[in-house]
Amino acid sequence: MTGGARASGVALLGLVVLGVGADGGAQAAGDPFVQELKGATVDWRRGKLTVHGVAAGDWRMPSAEIARAGAERRARSAGRARLSEALRALPLGGGRRLEAAGIERAVGRARTIGVEYQSNGGVDLQLEISFGDWRDAPAPSSSPRDGAPPTAAGPAVAGPLPLTLRLGEGPLGAAPVVVVKGTEAELGAVRYAPTAELPAGTRPVPVKADKKGRLLVDGDAAVEDFSRRDAVIYVHKVLR
Repeated sequence: MTGGARASGVALLGLVVLGVGADGGAQAAGDPFVQELKGATVDWRRGKLTVHGVAAGDWRMPSAEIARAGAERRARSAGRARLSEALRALPLGGGRRLEAAGIERAVGRARTIGVEYQSNGGVDLQLEISFGDWRDAPAPSSSPRDGAPPTAAGPAVAGPLPLTLRLGEGPLGAAPVVVVKGTEAELGAVRYAPTAELPAGTRPVPVKADKKGRLLVDGDAAVEDFSRRDAVIYVHKVLR
């Protein structure tokens, strides 16, 4: 490699050591539904976590093309490590965090959604998981029907309509627990949006957060109507 390419490789490696966007839990660009968490971007609107894995090419290799294979392996490993760290910190709701087995399942299901090959043999790739990928059987993605915002769109699949819930104020959780008539149930795949985006004519189920961060449901609903059901939760005020 040339001296300039070698310098670029060192700079790229510096990004790996320092961490890209690894400053903990900052809110991204003023949007409470997009959060930077341990080097990952949590998109609460889409129910996704994404991370970058970056690695420099080995300058000892005879060419950038040959160096890329090893760089891609290292970048993928770095991305998976960053994803594991973010998942350990991800709030599920009600003060809960993922256990080691769930983190391992989610990381194993990470999808590569972008790869950028550097001219010096370095690689920058992006990995993504969906909320629920940590379950034994990951929650299926639902069509954004029943008032889901356009930003939450995903592949349309057959199945029950996602629930539409309305929360006055409360924290965001990737696997929130609802309480119906004193009985707890965990929702399926969830997404969030501000109440300002609630479509006209939609009749959401009102919920409120208790001190434990659980979502309390009033009325005569049955707990079976909420257990493992996908949901779009419209929030008036996000609490951290």
